[in-house]
Amino acid sequence: MLKEESIKKSMIDIMVSAKRNIEDKYILDDENAIIVVHSDEPTCYIMIHEKLVGGKLLEINRWPLRSYYFGSIHDITVIKDLDLFQVQNVGGEFNALYNYKEGKFVVPQDTWGLIESGRGNSILKKYNGFLATFTIRSDYEEGDVYAYDNPMTGERIVESFCVEDGHYYAILDIDGTIRGNKLFKGHSFSKITEIIDLDKYESLDDFKSERKQFCNNQKQKRKQAYYQLLETRNDGSISPYLDSEVAKVLNIKLK
Repeated sequence: MLKEESIKKSMIDIMVSAKRNIEDKYILDDENAIIVVHSDEPTCYIMIHEKLVGGKLLEINRWPLRSYYFGSIHDITVIKDLDLFQVQNVGGEFNALYNYKEGKFVVPQDTWGLIESGRGNSILKKYNGFLATFTIRSDYEEGDVYAYDNPMTGERIVESFCVEDGHYYAILDIDGTIRGNKLFKGHSFSKITEIIDLDKYESLDDFKSERKQFCNNQKQKRKQAYYQLLETRNDGSISPYLDSEVAKVLNIKLK
């Protein structure tokens, strides 16, 4: 039996390795493999789940990646005891969970900004789940960021109207559900300041949309207050600070 399994594993490895233009590969078991190929699309890379069936490789699923990290996380990507493949996000971290036995996402891409099992699966062992987090920010628009040189110091000042609502955390069960249907808001998971009951919302997306709208509204208020300040002051400066008052004390004429 062990000899037969070894032959099967060798077969899928050989068949996958024989494919052209493979950037990376994960041999998951005697039937399943995930390969990484380059894409000409803006997504840059594509992950493909292939399964050995009747001596042939069949494509089960595929998904895009905006970037791919070829570093040390390769060895911690697969959690074999749970049949889970952790899918990368931008920057060599994980933000989705894929069950390769069932051929489906347990947690879809981009639902969370980051999903962590912890070093040596410490979080997974402690909570029997994953620590997931996301941050909500206002949408970026042209004109949200501006820059100028401070007339006294010559320092280049960059300012932004963008609003960040904060960091949200949750414990995800193995099946991807949010434990207790609760979110935790805080500066970190060690500094939680608010608990959100998602039962009060139709879905997680509904909650995120509400907070996104809040951030966008606050951003517009910041912009409006800034332009009202410039109009009231009417001294030609685009600085939101008291540069003109400092210049008076230093007897410096602003340009």
